Amino acid sequence: MTNEYKSLYKLTDTLRFKFRDYVDQPNDPVAVELHRGVDQLAEAVEMSKNPHTLEDLAKRLIEELHHIASQPLTIMDLRHLTDLREQLEHIRDNIHRLSNY
Repeated sequence: MTNEYKSLYKLTDTLRFKFRDYVDQPNDPVAVELHRGVDQLAEAVEMSKNPHTLEDLAKRLIEELHHIASQPLTIMDLRHLTDLREQLEHIRDNIHRLSNY
């Protein structure tokens, strides 16, 4: 793994831990699906996958968080949801900066 991907992996791994800390109902199907998506993104970064694939995974998660925010929220506090979305936007920005993008 290159230094660029190592740096990006640290961001995605931090996102994993934040997600686990923020979720109030970890067994909720929506939370399980989001957790799976966050794990998938971190694992894809760890495998140094194509930046466009990484971006697609991040964008999908951002869209899911937007959708969840538009409904009555039970899996986590809205502030936490907003923080996760901002973290994903930051990750997406970092993906754009990869030398092989």
